[in-house]
Amino acid sequence: MLRLPNPGSDFNNLINIFKELYAELYSLQPFTLDDISMILTSKNLATSSGYMGAEALRRSTRDDRTKDPLYNQSKMYSEIYRFLGWIHSIEGESLKFQFTYLGAHCSLIGDNPKPFMRECLIGVVYPNKVLNVLGGYRLRPFFTILKTMKKLGGYISRDEMILGPLSLNPDNEENFNKMIEYIKDLRTKSFSNLQSNLSKVKGSTDKVLSKATRSNNTRFPNAALLWTDWAEKKSTKNHYGRSVQYYYLTDFGETYVNKITSYIDIRETDIDSKYATCKENIIRLAFYQMLERSNFILNTEAMELKEKDLREVQKIEKSIEDNLVFSPYQEFSSKILTKYFPSLLPKNQEEKEGDKPAIKTTHEGLQLGEIISFSSNSNKNQNRFEIDLLNELMEELDKGKNLDSIISNKLESFVKSNQSEFYPLIAGLFKSLDFNCFNSQPGVNSNRFDATIDDEKYSIPIEIKSPGEEHNISTKAVRQALENKIILSSRKQYTSTKETTSLVVGYLLPNNRSEVESLINDIYKTFHFKIGIIDFHTLLKLCILNHISEEKFEKQKLENLHGYLSINTL
Repeated sequence: MLRLPNPGSDFNNLINIFKELYAELYSLQPFTLDDISMILTSKNLATSSGYMGAEALRRSTRDDRTKDPLYNQSKMYSEIYRFLGWIHSIEGESLKFQFTYLGAHCSLIGDNPKPFMRECLIGVVYPNKVLNVLGGYRLRPFFTILKTMKKLGGYISRDEMILGPLSLNPDNEENFNKMIEYIKDLRTKSFSNLQSNLSKVKGSTDKVLSKATRSNNTRFPNAALLWTDWAEKKSTKNHYGRSVQYYYLTDFGETYVNKITSYIDIRETDIDSKYATCKENIIRLAFYQMLERSNFILNTEAMELKEKDLREVQKIEKSIEDNLVFSPYQEFSSKILTKYFPSLLPKNQEEKEGDKPAIKTTHEGLQLGEIISFSSNSNKNQNRFEIDLLNELMEELDKGKNLDSIISNKLESFVKSNQSEFYPLIAGLFKSLDFNCFNSQPGVNSNRFDATIDDEKYSIPIEIKSPGEEHNISTKAVRQALENKIILSSRKQYTSTKETTSLVVGYLLPNNRSEVESLINDIYKTFHFKIGIIDFHTLLKLCILNHISEEKFEKQKLENLHGYLSINTL
């Protein structure tokens, strides 16, 4: 049985953690597992012994690194990111890493990461020059699982996955057809017969795998089938004389499988043999096709290269169109691929402090810039959208227009904004006011605040309500701000005082301001906690005035906010 990395089942969290690592460790390349641990703890993305932050790192550190919980957790993330092609080990040192050009594109995916992740999943293939996997497997696992489901009537169980596609070696047509007949035969027999077959499954060292090990090594593919919308779980009594949980192809999954089964499956060995005379062309062509299927839009230069590459490849294989399954960064080393794509490994300190390599794509039509810029100044973590928004408003202001009118007109474009767009924007606006503000990562239950201002003395939890959730700030948001303050005070994961405010930030002020004011006053009378209310218009205005004024606003006035924020009172 092929053993796959097991980072857990929260794919959104997996992607968001990678984005944090990319932002913080780009200039430190090559980076180590300890560097990953440092970011996980500093961003409160991991815990150890019930603690977060620096204390978690201190309690986790062991002389024997194999017993170091955070070290092992970081190793797990490094394995899955290598598996997906987003990082590579540097030559000669397996535990020192660099980001790949594919990983750079992962850092750009917006609200819909699923097309990109689907491409990375079907791009996985063994063997390859990126991963050292024992067992001599020749298998494209996720691609094979989906094809197997189609051949088996559109569904497969976890145990069938273990006995079938995850144990197929090599995955040629003859072996694939034998595997399908084997599972069909199993389905005509008893559940005990199925369990008997499972008890004989071996791993890469030819040792029989325990039930727990078999189950653990299917967690990631099972989660992938659900998160990608390829499948859904149903329990039925179709086979084995009892109810069994199966993964059924969804309508989308069936359409997807029908599409990929028409693709041309290219492996590293094909590149070095059949396509040796156009190696550069087919590698670049496959990569650009992969990006386009991920909703990236090629710029003019990349599109021209792609068309040229296609013409060269078609001289050898006329049937190749936009239908290649080959992910270069999941089969070839960075040393090989830097001949065809930019390297993200800075060569010297000057490059570390400069710009990242050019990206020749945008994602889902959202202009993200021709380069991924990196700066060592205090604004390096700001949301690019926030920067563009403030610049746009100030340009209008320079034309002599009224600031309140400018902001009011702009607010209309955000009326349908959802959490994924609005929450980072709010955090970015606070960053522009020189607060160390960040959004919580999805799936990190230890930090339930929508955003947090982390300060040495006066940390502030922020409850955010996007227009998609509610247009006007409600009493519910105020109650959640109270809960945030109680959690902050009890867990002590951030340093703060009882007098420091707990903020609510929303699109519009409450419809019934008196009801909200009464609740805020009642909370203060009962708990002596201050709740501050900021609407989007006021926050934008404060940021603009702070940019154009010679005098910066006093941060402590916001830290002690009780009730509604008014520009006139700052």
